Amino acid sequence: MLKRYAYLMRLVLVAAVFSLANAGCSTFPARTAKVSAVLQSTSVFPDKSKIDAVIFDMDGTLLDSLSAWEHASANYLRTRGIELPPDVEARLEHMSLMEGANYLIEMFNLPDTPEELIAATVAPVRERYMKTIQPKPGAKKLLKRLHAQGIKIAVATAANTDMARGAFTRTGLLPYFEFMIDCNEVGEGKRSPKIYEETLKRLGTTKERTLVVEDALYALQTAEKAGFLTAGIADAHYDEAYEAQVKATGDYFFTSFEDSLKGSKL
Repeated sequence: MLKRYAYLMRLVLVAAVFSLANAGCSTFPARTAKVSAVLQSTSVFPDKSKIDAVIFDMDGTLLDSLSAWEHASANYLRTRGIELPPDVEARLEHMSLMEGANYLIEMFNLPDTPEELIAATVAPVRERYMKTIQPKPGAKKLLKRLHAQGIKIAVATAANTDMARGAFTRTGLLPYFEFMIDCNEVGEGKRSPKIYEETLKRLGTTKERTLVVEDALYALQTAEKAGFLTAGIADAHYDEAYEAQVKATGDYFFTSFEDSLKGSKL
């Protein structure tokens, strides 16, 4: 009994810290009612009785690919004699490729077009998509079961869809998707709900029965604020505090897709 009480108190503390961390943030207001969501969250992936569609992020969600992007911009700019400050690199993590390119061009007065800068920066990353990057554990099995139940599946990514297509074709995941869409196509990064709204429109489903699965906290917050069902997925790049915030945000949290199928009706 004492152990259970201590566990519940830890969950309450996590939710309280998360609420304070978001206080004063105009984009994502503090959520003081998230304690109950944490207590009710489940690691079992919902089936057709609960959802009609799933919108998956790609990097860090379906693909184990975050390491391919680490320091990509800094590494390229270094070849041109430019050192990227760590705080700027951190900001780029929350931007689409086009947003990041425009940001760097303005900051360093670069002569490149955004398209040229993106192409040069992602060239070594693209090679890994085409040759080595693999799905996260259980991803293919999950997609197969969702597809078998008639649940629609789409990919909404901040990366380019041509890179996504290369990796998904090589790994056998492509046939499960209705379509893929990227942030460049809609003209906004994932701090805006535009990519989720456009994906929903194409899927023809409702927000109440459409699950958005993301590994990034800010993207998860965007989808939740827009009224979608949301699920966070763990990644090796998480630290303990970040994982606690992701758990406190979504309707579901999956330690892995493999684990999410245990006890599921999929």
